[in-house]
Amino acid sequence: MPPALAAHRGRGSWKPHWHKLFQSLKDAIPPDWQVIVLADRGLYADWLFFDICALNWHPFLRINHQGTFQIRGEKEWRFLDTVVPQTGMSCSGVVTCFKTHPLNCTLLARWDEGYQDPWLIVTDLAPELGDVLWYSLRIGIECGYRDVKSDGWQWHKTRLTESS
Repeated sequence: MPPALAAHRGRGSWKPHWHKLFQSLKDAIPPDWQVIVLADRGLYADWLFFDICALNWHPFLRINHQGTFQIRGEKEWRFLDTVVPQTGMSCSGVVTCFKTHPLNCTLLARWDEGYQDPWLIVTDLAPELGDVLWYSLRIGIECGYRDVKSDGWQWHKTRLTESS
């Protein structure tokens, strides 16, 4: 792998790129719009959560079911894999996720038939204002991305090396 590409695979290497993307979008979105930023569990980072909130947008980030959480007002830490322990269950609440790097947030959880793992979503929205099913909107985004990237514009074959 070329050294320039290898450098982008290091831990935290995408943070400045995300920050630059958010800064370039912040003035393009009307302030009265409610923006929900969906991300898969491979993209979760506490700084990403805070960067999204700083723009008055709402993170809707899927997290892995490893780790712990604490229900607001309780002292006991519980394992995330106990939130919805079987299919057909869902719940939501205000919690602190992760004992090591605590995140005060709302945790939305749902485990439907046909899914290997539950959806665990962290957001800044109050439990009554968010719905875990919004995460399913990602499928349309992913299909659109695939259509633009591979089926349409073929941007993976571009010779563009710099953006203006």
